[in-house]
Amino acid sequence: MVRLHVKRGNDSLFLFDTTLDTSIAVLLEEVLEIYDYRLKTMRLCDEMQSLAKYGHFKPPNMHGLTEEQIGELKLKDEYEDVCVPQGGSIESPDPVGRRTGKAPNNSMAEVIMKTITDAKEIVSNVCTFPHQCRNTCTKFSREILNLKLEVSKIIYDLKNE
Repeated sequence: MVRLHVKRGNDSLFLFDTTLDTSIAVLLEEVLEIYDYRLKTMRLCDEMQSLAKYGHFKPPNMHGLTEEQIGELKLKDEYEDVCVPQGGSIESPDPVGRRTGKAPNNSMAEVIMKTITDAKEIVSNVCTFPHQCRNTCTKFSREILNLKLEVSKIIYDLKNE
């Protein structure tokens, strides 16, 4: 049994248990799968944080446009009526202009932020303890992705979309 300590620079990412019989190609594939899930989870956390602050995305043809420009071009957000957070929304304009500015209310935003905190904690800590292995890391990463999807469905009352 061999334990690999996967790092990026001086930052410890996770420990990986393998055997001497494992080929480099298989080993590389397994390590990259865990690393990719960790990156996906972190990116998803960042987007969920923006969702909690500024609401859902505008359509791509409306990104970066001011409300006046959207009105002049007669553009319409087809999801504006569908993606309304449960419990109402608060106005919070997106400084970048990628999101609608209709953020979920504070209680729903707290649910999102708690999910983000839990996910980051799991991804950053669980896979660096010596008793954890590759299957645990991958399993937790998949569960985190599913959990975030469920949180979005609850907040925006989406029915199997």
